[in-house]
Amino acid sequence: MLRKVVFALVCLSAAATAVGACSGSSGNGGPDATTCTAPQVACGSTCTNPQSDPMNCGMCGMACAQGQVCSQGACASSCGGGTTQCGSSCVDTNVDPSNCGGCGKACASGESCNKGTCGTTCGMGLTACPNDAGVTACIDTTSDNSNCGSCGNVCGANTTCQASACIANLGNVGPVNVSGGVTTDAGVPEDCTTMSGAAGRKTAIDD
Repeated sequence: MLRKVVFALVCLSAAATAVGACSGSSGNGGPDATTCTAPQVACGSTCTNPQSDPMNCGMCGMACAQGQVCSQGACASSCGGGTTQCGSSCVDTNVDPSNCGGCGKACASGESCNKGTCGTTCGMGLTACPNDAGVTACIDTTSDNSNCGSCGNVCGANTTCQASACIANLGNVGPVNVSGGVTTDAGVPEDCTTMSGAAGRKTAIDD
């Protein structure tokens, strides 16, 4: 019992300097094992943002009074810091995926909120590009013919996107026999298979 009381006091002290340092209780006096993505923290088995959650404002279990909102981790009568009141929470609609661009405008699964607009979160080396239908997809702009080097940059006819640049395709032709028919500067017929002086005058590249 004494260990639990001491632990609770440590948690309360730590919460003053690091929001979410103590993220609920697992029932044995220790911190909860729930893993949450910043800026959310675990309160019991639920992930929440203590900067805007009126039921866990500033720390787990700190509920705001009726009529108050949770603004930047503190209970207040109105929202501050450029945030918008959505229900009893104060959120940044520029980055909040649950209220992206306005209250209740939630982004789809796998999307993030950037400047008030939902978009696909892409992995390293990929860029989020909208297609003609307005659907965002993750594109490798180093090799995509429709988004070469940047979104919407379409490679022209007979070109291919290579290393983020549209490169003209080399035409493929059948092998050409170049043995014989080579002449010296004086016009004397030579055989390019035996005449070292003719090296490099004619070449052929097959596919």
